[in-house]
Amino acid sequence: MDSIDKCTPTGARKTKEWPQWASKYRTKNTELREISGRIYLYRYSSKYSPELKRSKKISGTLVGRITEEQGLLPKGIRAPRKSRTYPDEQHLPKISDNKEYGISFWMDRCIRPKYYDELESNFGPIWQTIVGVAFSRLVFQSPICEMHRHFCNSFMSELLPSARMDDRSVAETLDWIGRNRGLQVSFFQRYLDKGEVLIWDGSDFESQSGKMPCVQYTKLKEGKFGYGNNIMMAFSVKQQLPVYMRNLPGDIKDIKALGFCCNEIGIDCATSIMDKGFSSLENAKLLDGMGFGFIMPLKRSVEMDYSVLRARKFMPGTNGVFTHEGRNIRYTKCGEWNGFNAYMYLDEELELKERHDALIRLQDKISEMKAKKLAFEEKARRESEKKKTGRKTFSDKPSKPDLDEIQKIEYAGKTEEQLWEEYYEREEKFGTIVLVTNSSMDAEKTYRDYKVRDQVEKMYDVLKNVIAADISHMQNKCVYDGWMFCNFLALVWYYRLKHLIDEAEISNHYSPQDILGEFGYHQIVKVNGTWTTVERTKKKNDVLDKLGLIVTYESKRS
Repeated sequence: MDSIDKCTPTGARKTKEWPQWASKYRTKNTELREISGRIYLYRYSSKYSPELKRSKKISGTLVGRITEEQGLLPKGIRAPRKSRTYPDEQHLPKISDNKEYGISFWMDRCIRPKYYDELESNFGPIWQTIVGVAFSRLVFQSPICEMHRHFCNSFMSELLPSARMDDRSVAETLDWIGRNRGLQVSFFQRYLDKGEVLIWDGSDFESQSGKMPCVQYTKLKEGKFGYGNNIMMAFSVKQQLPVYMRNLPGDIKDIKALGFCCNEIGIDCATSIMDKGFSSLENAKLLDGMGFGFIMPLKRSVEMDYSVLRARKFMPGTNGVFTHEGRNIRYTKCGEWNGFNAYMYLDEELELKERHDALIRLQDKISEMKAKKLAFEEKARRESEKKKTGRKTFSDKPSKPDLDEIQKIEYAGKTEEQLWEEYYEREEKFGTIVLVTNSSMDAEKTYRDYKVRDQVEKMYDVLKNVIAADISHMQNKCVYDGWMFCNFLALVWYYRLKHLIDEAEISNHYSPQDILGEFGYHQIVKVNGTWTTVERTKKKNDVLDKLGLIVTYESKRS
C-alpha cells in the first residue's frame, strides 16, 4: 500500500489525501489537482486581498501530469502507449464451450495429412497461423478483424493451439509470407511432378489502393479501363488442382509473365494450354523458343481448309473419330501451321447447335429488313394517294423517296443476299476447332487436354465468388502477397473437398459450399471438462456417411 500524504494548499477548504507517488512531486508554490480521474501538478501564487483581509490564492499554469508508472510528464509530452502484446488466456474474449466441430474434423482428417507437414517444413512455427487464416477465408470469407472470433468459436482453436489469430499477429504473419517469396515457391514445387501438363491463365482484380505499386491503370478483362492488379495461376490437368500462383502488376499481361513463372517454378517440360486470346504466331514462337510445350486454338478467321474435315475417305493416322463426354468427335490432321502440328476437330452436336443459333439470328435480321420495307411501302402508298386526290400537304419533313429505293434497304450495310452468302461461308466452320501444338501428342490426347481448360475459368469463379479473394483493402504489397497465398490455400482445399464429393458421386445434389454447411451443423461441447459431440439427426449423418466421414471425437489423435 502506498503511504498517504495529507496536504492542504493555501486557500483550500478541504484536505485531500494524495498517494505518495504523486505527492512527492509537489514543491513550493505547486498543488495537485484531480481531473477526470487523472492527477495534474499546477503552479500557484499568493497575493494579499484588501477585501478579504488575507492572502488569496491565484492559480497558475500547468506543470504536467503525474502517473504511477512514468512519474511526472511535463506539459506537452504524452504518456507513451503501452506496447500491444499478443493475447493470452486472460485477455481472450470469453468464448463458449460450444464450438463448431464438423469442418474442423474434415480439416484434421483430410487436409492435415497432405498439407500441414509441408507448411511446417516451409514456414516454421507460423504454419498454424497460416492454416487458421486459410480456414477462415474458406469457411467464412472472413476479413482480418473477424478471424480471431471465428477461429476461437471453432474447434480449430483446440487443434491448432499455437495459432495467433489476433489482428496484429495475422498482419505480421502475412507480411512475413509476402517478404519470403522463395518459401512460397518451395511449397508449390512440392506438389508438382516433372512433365505435368499445366493450364496457365491470368485474371485481374480491380483495386483502388493508391499505396501499392502493383495497382496500375490498365484495360480490365471486363472491357473497361481502371486501376487493378493481376494474378497468374497454373492448374494441373493430372491432379485437377491449382498448383501455382503469382501476383503481377496491373499493366503486366499473362503472356509476358508466363516465361518467368515457368522458370521460377523450375518446370523444364511443362505444357501450357491457352485460350483464343493468346492465339497468335508470335506467342507460339515465343513459347517454343523458351522450350515450353503449348496447345493453342486458332481463331476461325485464320485461313484454313475446312473442307478436308468433310472428306469421306478414311486415312489411317490422319483422320478418325473418338468419344469425349458422350459426344462423337471427328478429327483430321491438317498438316502444319507455320511449322507446328495442327489438328482440326468437328463436334457434330455443337455443329447442330451453332447452325440453329446462326439461322435464328439470320431470320431475325431478315425479318427486321422486311419490316423496314413494309413500313417504307406504306409511307410511299400514302404519299401516292395524296397526289391522286390532289390534296396539298404542307410539312417541314423532307419529301419521301421513290418506290424503287425499297430495294436499297439494308441491314448493317448488307443486303439480304449478302447475309445469306456470309452464312454459307461460315456454315462449314460450325462445330469445328483447330488446335496447334508443338508437342508430339496425338489428336485425341491434344483435344482432351485442351478441354480441361474450362477448369481454369471455374477456378477463378471460385476464387472471386466463393472465397471472395478479389475484395481486399490492403495498403501494403507484402501483406497483400501473403493474403493471396492464404486465399490460394483455401482454393486448393476447396478443390480437395470437391474431389471428395465427386468420388462419392453426389455432385449432382451437393456443392462444396453445401457440404461445408452440413459440416458446420456438427457441434461439440465441453461436459464436465470433457469434449463431447452433440446429438445429430439421421439425415445430417447420412450426408457425411456418403463422403465416408463419420464425425467422432478422439482425445488422442494420430
